[in-house]
Amino acid sequence: AELIEAFESFDENDTGFVKCEDMRRWLAEVGERMDQAEIDRFLKGPFTDRQGNFNYREWVKVLRVNADEEKQPTH
Repeated sequence: AELIEAFESFDENDTGFVKCEDMRRWLAEVGERMDQAEIDRFLKGPFTDRQGNFNYREWVKVLRVNADEEKQPTH
């Protein structure tokens, strides 16, 4: 929930997308700062469209699915 709220602060029109240029600035300046190569890899993935918008809602869904799978006990 905190992750979604952080992205929503950049998503003024509630579209589910944030501009990659805003993401670059944020990732380079806040918290555990990422270097440019890490940011490039992150933003060139399947969640960025041709207009340079990052689909954070879909990205968070994938994170949640992966986290749930890791919690599943293996037999």
